[in-house]
Amino acid sequence: MPDTRFNTFWRRFLAGIIDGFVLTPAFILIVPLFLAGANTGNEWFYVAGTLCIAVTSHGYTVILHWRTGQTVGKMASNVKVVDATTFRPITFRQAVLRDSGDIAFSVIAVALVSVQVTTNSYHPRDSNLAENIQSLANVVWFVAELVTMMTNPRRRALHDLLGHTVVVKKEFLTADELPVTQATPSASW
Repeated sequence: MPDTRFNTFWRRFLAGIIDGFVLTPAFILIVPLFLAGANTGNEWFYVAGTLCIAVTSHGYTVILHWRTGQTVGKMASNVKVVDATTFRPITFRQAVLRDSGDIAFSVIAVALVSVQVTTNSYHPRDSNLAENIQSLANVVWFVAELVTMMTNPRRRALHDLLGHTVVVKKEFLTADELPVTQATPSASW
């Protein structure tokens, strides 16, 4: 009989949509930074806005995965991120490693915008090579995530491999693998 506890693609897809809705109000609150940049001509507002979006989205996923193994979307979809070997809650280090690819792209985006602002070569209305390269890199990363997820039996995406995690249907976890929060959460590596 096939092991179905890892068949989480559609649940994860739905979780991503729900998490997008959850983060939308926070992103809307950041829009004034971008508008201030457009209205004042001060491009540093774009750097601040880009940084705020990155911190908000990565903080949301890292903290919730570390503390509960689930974002709001994963809670609604009834899946949980656990250690790939023990099926126990993940550590803070695993949560950060799991998001490290996306965090790296965010750091690159903020750095590119900062360099362009510093050299007076950035204007938010203009498409530029740096943003196009970053967009292409994001697409390549996303495809790599899908390929790794669809080509291994435990449906571990690239970020799961980096963090040594796996996403499991919650109904397959035992009671001692389901604490709401870790008993002694630690931010140590």
